[in-house]
Amino acid sequence: MQKKGGTDQYALLANRIGHAVEALLARERSERRKREYRLITLDDTERYARGNIVPVTFEGGQAAQIVFTDVTEQKRPEAALKQERERFSALFENFPEPTVAYGFEDGTPVVRTANEAFAEAFGYDAEAVVGDSIDDLIVPPDRLSEVRTLDERVQAGELIDRQIQREAADGERCFQFRNIPCPGGEDVDGFAVYADSTERVERE
Repeated sequence: MQKKGGTDQYALLANRIGHAVEALLARERSERRKREYRLITLDDTERYARGNIVPVTFEGGQAAQIVFTDVTEQKRPEAALKQERERFSALFENFPEPTVAYGFEDGTPVVRTANEAFAEAFGYDAEAVVGDSIDDLIVPPDRLSEVRTLDERVQAGELIDRQIQREAADGERCFQFRNIPCPGGEDVDGFAVYADSTERVERE
């Protein structure tokens, strides 16, 4: 068997490239995927463009080119919303009081996310408690009947500002509980803030 010459090797490579381009175009046509890019222009202006692969003929063969469409005006509201969410996320994470975002499932408040202050106060890993019942995590067993009434009021959207007792990392402590309803949220029904009031209560 003779080895393939340079011309044959080039033809083989060209054939493979051709198949690859055809596969790419077929996938593009079937899935109709469009990718978005963040671009910085020469005058340091931020723009957004959507790239779409278009089949073309180049030197007698199949090829592809990417056509960019400026979608900056469409993306600006999305970018502003994303930036606002990032700022809120940073504020939530660095808020000094133990705080948890909750959602109700079958009448039970469930952790959507918790900040580090909550994790430290109650002795849990902030990521590990996501999806867990808040009542199961921090409510003392002898106060379960009391908390059901509180849960109902919170789920109804009532603003609560009252003193409660919860099981903290170092034992049962007093907290000033405040909730912030978030109507219309996708999976977050509100936020609960637990300000440790133990020392104040003891002084009183």
